[in-house]
Amino acid sequence: MRLVLAEPRGPVTVLTVNRPETRNAIDEPAHDALAAAYDAALASGARAIVLTGAGDSFLSGGDLRVIAREPFDRTLALCRRMEALLDRFAEGPAPVLAAVNGHAFGGGCEVLVACDYRVAAPSAKLSFRQAAMGVSTGWGGGRRLRRLVPRGVMTRLLLTSEVLSAEAARGVGLVEEVDDDPVGRCVAIGEAIAAMPSAAVEGLRRVIDASDGEDAAAIERDVFATLWGGPDQRAALTAYLRRREQ
Repeated sequence: MRLVLAEPRGPVTVLTVNRPETRNAIDEPAHDALAAAYDAALASGARAIVLTGAGDSFLSGGDLRVIAREPFDRTLALCRRMEALLDRFAEGPAPVLAAVNGHAFGGGCEVLVACDYRVAAPSAKLSFRQAAMGVSTGWGGGRRLRRLVPRGVMTRLLLTSEVLSAEAARGVGLVEEVDDDPVGRCVAIGEAIAAMPSAAVEGLRRVIDASDGEDAAAIERDVFATLWGGPDQRAALTAYLRRREQ
């Protein structure tokens, strides 16, 4: 069985973690398959990537049945590899959109906060379950969550392991939309992104990621200076002026 399914939809590629019997938990083979599928999607020229899960779950984090048998060093190594992969999601050339088709617990929430945009199904439940399991976020989810929600909300979510409905998650900013067809909605957003000049999309993602950092102003100025006068900007300006002259 393929652990990750890839479905090209024009300029958008849908990646589905395909371990429904474990609620799409991540072990080493699943990590490797997801990393390979992500690389293949980029190599094929995908302008946006939609990440979802098979069955009625989005992702449920690390596969605890496997982790319980592993030495700590191996578990820690997988955590570092997952953190690095999620960093690549956030920093790569193609935006990654999370289609939260079902429950997202523990590491599943760490995955979705690494994505550029999140759409949840009405039936989805979301919870940072780490505290309830006696651990902390291990895939970089804590630092990424802080970019999405106020400190007080972050405190509540992380320290109580509260389970949120999709609407409650939208209310606190953990997801941006609730939709009956989260994959279809994410594909539509991905297609809209793909219609934009790629250099502008990459530059603006840098601006978005830097928006709460000390170097945000410098990065925004640098992105603007880099894009202005480039081929996409010149073509768009020429087309605009022509329309105005008609």
